[in-house]
Amino acid sequence: MSAINGTVLAYGQTGAGKTHTMEGPNMLIDDPESSGILPRVAKEIFVKINATEAPNEYKVALSVVKF
Repeated sequence: MSAINGTVLAYGQTGAGKTHTMEGPNMLIDDPESSGILPRVAKEIFVKINATEAPNEYKVALSVVKF
């Protein structure tokens, strides 16, 4: 794996579903069918890290800002 930076932006009027899309109903990874984008991406990042064969050190950071 190589270093990757990314941005996901949800923009729209109040009540349009931005939080639901990003987080899902409860921000848990336990229910993959209803998970939002953030828990799905987080899970996939750690699946990829665990699948690497060489012992490496990884830094994962996530920032969320809601207005």
